[in-house]
Amino acid sequence: MTRRAMQSVKDAGAVPVVVDNSDNYDFQLDGSLRLPPQLYSFAAMHNWMCDTLGHYYWMHNDVEAPKETFDALREAVRTRKENTGIVFADYDRLCWFDTKAIKDAGWWDLRLPQYFSDNDIYRRVRLAGWEIKDLNLPLTHHASSTLKDPQHKLINDQTFSLYATYYARKWGGIPDYETFQTPFNQ
Repeated sequence: MTRRAMQSVKDAGAVPVVVDNSDNYDFQLDGSLRLPPQLYSFAAMHNWMCDTLGHYYWMHNDVEAPKETFDALREAVRTRKENTGIVFADYDRLCWFDTKAIKDAGWWDLRLPQYFSDNDIYRRVRLAGWEIKDLNLPLTHHASSTLKDPQHKLINDQTFSLYATYYARKWGGIPDYETFQTPFNQ
């Protein structure tokens, strides 16, 4: 899946950057750059990118996007309003982040290392006054590769409800049903 996703990035004329935090650190794709595997969680990896880059594109490893989708996303980013912090091609399966918006919102929450971390940062970006634009562009999503891997599925099954509970306590409800305007209603 990841090879197909990365090939679609290369076909669109972009240079893929691979964050391989697998146990054996064995992903290879000619022409791609590699980041160190010390970025142990999804949230930590995004914080590293925010600290290192002025903006960045992000794509799930189980997505293929046609060149036309990348081109339309790039054009939307080029012509965006100044207060646009995130542009989704099709929700966050492929998107662009302005790291000023993330820093203004308060970075990715490391207590949410994977699921719900995206909902949390998107909520905080909006509350900080930044726009999030969804273009609803075509791409192919091959369903969650996380749940297809037995080890990751086991971890997900054991931790998902913990992250959901934390998120609900932080925001007064699950995603789309939040009641707090500040974390933990403080």
